[in-house]
Amino acid sequence: MVHADTTSSTVWLESNTDADHHNALFDRITRLSLAQRNSVRLIDGILKEM
Repeated sequence: MVHADTTSSTVWLESNTDADHHNALFDRITRLSLAQRNSVRLIDGILKEM
Protein backbone atom coordinates (compact mmCIF):
# COMPACT_ATOMS: atom_id res chain seq x y z
CA MET A 1 0.00 0.00 0.00
CA VAL A 2 1.26 3.45 -0.92
CA HIS A 3 0.05 6.74 0.53
CA ALA A 4 0.64 9.84 -1.59
CA ASP A 5 -0.41 13.40 -0.84
CA THR A 6 -1.16 15.72 -3.73
CA THR A 7 -1.96 19.41 -3.68
CA SER A 8 -5.68 18.69 -3.56
CA SER A 9 -6.15 15.22 -2.11
CA THR A 10 -4.67 12.04 -0.72
CA VAL A 11 -4.20 9.00 -2.93
CA TRP A 12 -3.97 5.43 -1.71
CA LEU A 13 -2.49 2.84 -4.07
CA GLU A 14 -3.72 -0.48 -2.78
CA SER A 15 -3.10 -2.94 -5.61
CA ASN A 16 0.21 -4.76 -5.71
CA THR A 17 0.72 -3.66 -9.31
CA ASP A 18 0.26 0.03 -8.47
CA ALA A 19 2.42 -0.19 -5.34
CA ASP A 20 5.18 -2.06 -7.20
CA HIS A 21 5.16 0.54 -9.98
CA HIS A 22 5.35 3.39 -7.48
CA ASN A 23 8.16 1.71 -5.56
CA ALA A 24 10.14 1.08 -8.77
CA LEU A 25 9.82 4.75 -9.73
CA PHE A 26 10.80 5.89 -6.24
CA ASP A 27 13.85 3.61 -6.29
CA ARG A 28 14.92 4.98 -9.68
CA ILE A 29 14.53 8.59 -8.55
CA THR A 30 16.53 7.80 -5.42
CA ARG A 31 19.37 6.30 -7.49
CA LEU A 32 19.42 9.21 -9.95
CA SER A 33 19.18 12.07 -7.47
CA LEU A 34 22.17 14.05 -6.33
CA ALA A 35 23.58 13.77 -2.84
CA GLN A 36 22.53 16.63 -0.56
CA ARG A 37 25.93 18.33 -0.79
CA ASN A 38 25.89 18.19 -4.59
CA SER A 39 22.32 19.49 -4.70
CA VAL A 40 23.33 22.49 -2.62
CA ARG A 41 26.30 23.16 -4.91
CA LEU A 42 24.07 22.94 -7.99
CA ILE A 43 21.53 25.36 -6.55
CA ASP A 44 24.26 27.76 -5.41
CA GLY A 45 25.78 27.69 -8.90
CA ILE A 46 22.42 28.44 -10.50
CA LEU A 47 21.80 31.32 -8.09
CA LYS A 48 25.20 32.84 -8.89
CA GLU A 49 24.35 32.80 -12.60
CA MET A 50 21.10 34.72 -12.06
